[in-house]
Amino acid sequence: MNRLLVVAGVWPERTSSAAGYRLWQILAEIRNQRPNCEIRFASACSENYHKDALTDELHIPTIRVSDNLFHDESLHVDHRDLSRSMPTLLADFQPDVVWFDRFYLEEIYGWMVDEYCPKTMKFMD
Repeated sequence: MNRLLVVAGVWPERTSSAAGYRLWQILAEIRNQRPNCEIRFASACSENYHKDALTDELHIPTIRVSDNLFHDESLHVDHRDLSRSMPTLLADFQPDVVWFDRFYLEEIYGWMVDEYCPKTMKFMD
């Protein structure tokens, strides 16, 4: 696994929920065990300080997936955040593995992974 895309419903809140804490631990362990693995964390959730912690503390770039799944004419790009459509993200990043943290996210985005990255392994946690 060289490229991992995590697709989550919210930015992980490690101090306010057990699920957020667990997700954070797993990401930190992947970062420690596989330092050459490129990890990206994507969510359609509004930006907040939990998103910034991923970048600042785990050095994982975050992507705010646009609410409109297919339209990305108004991309906001800076060094900390990329806001884009899921098809654009998949086509650009070409992950080896996509990890969905909720079942409904696999239902929404799973077919896009199949279409844009047919060899990519998908799993849900």
